[in-house]
Amino acid sequence: MKIIDLATKRLKADDQDVSMSFKLIVESNLENEYADFEIKGLDCEGFEITSVIINDSIEDGETKTITERADISIEDFEAIVEWKVNYC
Repeated sequence: MKIIDLATKRLKADDQDVSMSFKLIVESNLENEYADFEIKGLDCEGFEITSVIINDSIEDGETKTITERADISIEDFEAIVEWKVNYC
């Protein structure tokens, strides 16, 4: 499984949460698989603050865009300096 790109977008916020959208572009080199990806929000020291799971079915050789939306507490969101994605 090849991860081509990860994009994040802050949609809206209230006094407690930030609504985020995640867009992941992947290319499969595996036969007909249901794939799980974990997007981790890391702080300035590389510690995980939060994570979001994205999953979808993807066929061998297919390039696919997968999206997900999640609400994250403002406290956690303000500590995140980097987003990383892992294939599970």
